[in-house]
This record gives sequence, C-alpha cells and structure tokens, in this order.
Amino acid sequence: ETTLGKHPETAVATMHKVAMHTEMNYPYEDSLKKEHLSFKDSTDAMSYAAVNLAHDLNTQTITVLSVSGFTANMISRHRPKRPITVITPNLKTYNQVSLNFNCYPILSDMFDGVTDTLDKSKKLCLECGMNKKGDSTVIVAGLPFSKPGNTNLVLYQKI
Repeated sequence: ETTLGKHPETAVATMHKVAMHTEMNYPYEDSLKKEHLSFKDSTDAMSYAAVNLAHDLNTQTITVLSVSGFTANMISRHRPKRPITVITPNLKTYNQVSLNFNCYPILSDMFDGVTDTLDKSKKLCLECGMNKKGDSTVIVAGLPFSKPGNTNLVLYQKI
C-alpha cells in the first residue's frame, strides 16, 4: 500500500509508526563513536565532543551560541537526546535552525564579551524554560563570536 492507494491514512500511519520506532531505537551513540575515526575540522571535532560530553555528564541541554547556525547544524546531525538551545542574534539563523533535529532557537542581541555572553546565555535558558536552576548544560561557541566556522569552545556549566 502507498499514500496514493486505497488507504492513504493507513499507509501514512504505518510509515509514522516505523519512523518513530527507528528514531527511538536506533543506537545513535554507538554509530557516532564508530563514524568518527578522524575529524574534518575543529567544528566537527567540537560538535562530536559536545554531544559526547552532554551524554556522559547527563546534562539536560546543549546550548549553542551561534551567528551562522553552522555549529548547531553539526551538533544536530548527531541526533543528541538532549534538546539543543541555539542562541543567535541572526533572524535568518533563528529561522533556519528551527528546522534542525531537536533545535530550539532563541533570538538574542549580538554577543559581547565571553563572561557576559555566558551569563546571558544561562539567563536566557532559564527564561525560555529550557533549563531550571541547578540543571547543567554543555555550552558550545566559537571565539571570536563574529567569525563563522570557528567553533573552539566547549564548556560544562551549571545553570
């Protein structure tokens, strides 16, 4: 049966059931470890490290500070079980990232200094309900903030 046959609702319901079962049971962590025998660039290595760190430390979220959304895309492709909070000053990035697996964008002002930005990111995560006080997150960013494709910071933080 196909969606163009006599019972399209049944076909779609069956495809949905198969997709949901696969998403819930596919061993993403195992395949992630096997796939990465070598890294293409720093963003690839840092996104892999962030997902593994979040998994190993059982954090509630992964928080990405991104202007272009590239780092969020790289993290999302690993299908982490934790939600990915993407804080961005760019409306286009905000809209694009919202389509990525498990990504929840927050529109913010442009990032300033490192300390202020980290404090602000924790506050935004609390305000939007992605984290509660006492939760933990892995923060991922690139310094300087305005340079795309420069992911070089992975940080474990308590909120």
